[in-house]
Amino acid sequence: MLPLLALGAAADNQDFVLDDRECKIVVGTLADGRPLAVAEGLKWLTSCQRRGDKTSCDATPRESTAAEKVNSFELHVDLDSPPRLWLAGVAEGHDFIRIDTVQHTYVWISRIMS
Repeated sequence: MLPLLALGAAADNQDFVLDDRECKIVVGTLADGRPLAVAEGLKWLTSCQRRGDKTSCDATPRESTAAEKVNSFELHVDLDSPPRLWLAGVAEGHDFIRIDTVQHTYVWISRIMS
């Protein structure tokens, strides 16, 4: 699981921040019989603002020299039963985020279909 910055640690009126300094990305494929590949991911800082059952997030690379937002997206709250907060991608449904609000950790699962 990855660290979650505490509520109130977010800037710009955001409710929480997902901090993946220790991110590991596992890429798996079933095409052409290729084996499972493991690669280290880019380091991102994702600030999120929750309003009801919708959560808006802005992801910025940690190594970025500019303060511009690289990726903005919306998530839907699937489950809010403390300490569990489960989020899922709205548009494509490819992202699933499972947050433990007591341990301040999270798991982010993404799938890319081509």
